[in-house]
Amino acid sequence: MTTKQAIPNMLRFYRKQAGLRQVDVAARLGLTSTDRISHWEKGKTFPHLVNLFKLSVLYKVPAQELYEEFFKTIQETMGDA
Repeated sequence: MTTKQAIPNMLRFYRKQAGLRQVDVAARLGLTSTDRISHWEKGKTFPHLVNLFKLSVLYKVPAQELYEEFFKTIQETMGDA
């Protein structure tokens, strides 16, 4: 999914907290370059669901915390569904 407005996320924060470089994350996810990691961190695109869960495991945080602001927006729009 792509969007013109940046998708708020905490990916860079948690990557830095884990002491990893983009190249380290790319290697752990089996990616050949850091392009996707960069796009995800800049909020240009979302990671594929499998990669989102891999990031969650790698950074040792629940997936919803990686996109906390976006998750809260979804919660608000869903109400008490």
